[in-house]
Amino acid sequence: MNVALGGGVCQPDFLPDSSRSLRGCIIGGSQVGWDEVRPSWENLAKICSNGSVKLSDQRICAGDDFSYEVGTERVDVLIAGNAVQTEFRVTNIYRREGSECQMVHHHTDLNLTMREILGKLETSQQM
Repeated sequence: MNVALGGGVCQPDFLPDSSRSLRGCIIGGSQVGWDEVRPSWENLAKICSNGSVKLSDQRICAGDDFSYEVGTERVDVLIAGNAVQTEFRVTNIYRREGSECQMVHHHTDLNLTMREILGKLETSQQM
């Protein structure tokens, strides 16, 4: 997805530098910094397949150094063999870093179905 920021079009990406203010968590909770956020995304990727995420109802507000986008993410994915189809309200915040636009925050609604699947996996791994 492209985001207009300060007159240019930027390709947003996650900030790999853990000293930045990236916040996020896959299913509930809160993590700060890429070093905390990245493992949750990597662990989820290990158990997901056949996934797609489509953004609709996109609205963008752009400034010189920051922009945000809101919309609806439609998700269709297999999580540990369990089919999940859902919609999330989403907010993404981007910050200009030199000549690039970087994502510094990603937030969606909590999905109880996804949380339940992951909770069962955690319980079975502890046994």
